[in-house]
Amino acid sequence: MTDFNTVMYQQWRDLLFVHWPVDAQLVQRLIPRPLEVEQFAGSAWLGFVPFTMRNVRPRYLPAVPGLSGFAETNIRTYVRCNGDRPGVWFFSLDAANAVAVLIARTLFKLPYYRAKMQIHRQDGGALYAGSRIAADLSYEVTATWSGDRFNARPGTLEHFLAERYLLYTEHHGHIFAGRVCHCPYPLYRATVHDCRQTLSDAVGLHMEGNPTSVLYSPGVDVRISPLQYLADAVR
Repeated sequence: MTDFNTVMYQQWRDLLFVHWPVDAQLVQRLIPRPLEVEQFAGSAWLGFVPFTMRNVRPRYLPAVPGLSGFAETNIRTYVRCNGDRPGVWFFSLDAANAVAVLIARTLFKLPYYRAKMQIHRQDGGALYAGSRIAADLSYEVTATWSGDRFNARPGTLEHFLAERYLLYTEHHGHIFAGRVCHCPYPLYRATVHDCRQTLSDAVGLHMEGNPTSVLYSPGVDVRISPLQYLADAVR
C-alpha cells in the first residue's frame, strides 16, 4: 500500500486477542460467498478483540479531541476470497463514540454499534468491560500478560489470528475489501481470569468456557485504504 491510497490514520492500543475454535460449517452459514471460512488446525476461529483507538483522523486533517479517541470491541472470524487473499470478517464492531459509528458505517460499510466501554489498565493486566446501547449485550474480561515480547512466526496459530491486513464487508448485496497497513504486532502471551461476553450471541455463536488462545499487544500505528468492490454476495 502506498501513502497515496491512505484515507485514514489510526493508532490501535492495548489490544486483547481472545479466540475460540468453532465449527467451520456453522460459521460459513453466516458469511456470504465467494468468501470462504479459513481454518487452522481443522477449525474456524471466533475472535473477541477489545482495544483502544487513538488519534483517529482522515488523511490531511488533524485529530479532533473528543472524537479521535475511543474504546472499540469487535467480534470476528477469518476468511479468504475465492481461496486467496486472507482477511478478516467482522460480525460486529462496538465503539464508544456515536460519530465514529456513523462515519464507519457510512465510509467503510462495517456493522458498527454504539456502546459504553471502559478499559482499566493495571501492572501486567487490564479489565475490559462494555455494553451495547439499545441491546442486552455486554462483556467483562480480566486478563494478565507476562513473558518476553515476540512477533508471531508465519505458520503459527498466533500469526494466523493476529497478522491480517485485509478486511471484508458486505453492503447491499456486494462484497467489498479494504487494506490496512501496519508493522507486525508486538505480542505477549496472556491469560484470561474472567471472561463473560454475549456479543457473539447476537450472531448465533455462543462461546462457553475458557478461550484457547489469548494474546496481548501494546499496539500499532495503522493506515487504512479505501474500500474496493470485489464481487456480488451470494447467501
